[in-house]
Amino acid sequence: MKEEIALLVLGWLFGLLSPAIINAIKDRREIAKLKEALMTELDELKYRLMLMVYHIESKHGAINHDFFKWAQNILN
Repeated sequence: MKEEIALLVLGWLFGLLSPAIINAIKDRREIAKLKEALMTELDELKYRLMLMVYHIESKHGAINHDFFKWAQNILN
């Protein structure tokens, strides 16, 4: 009798907590996907900014060996 009541209470408790558990798992997955998407966007932005610096530097005739070393570090 006590075991049945304990199992009933445990089942009821799991029923109450299951939406919270499911939401926590879903939030973790969404956060992981969001982090991956942000890292991809930032990686692409890095290349675009490097190309903009190249464009500006070439317009002003300031491209030198230091610039290419800097750009190589970004590209690698």
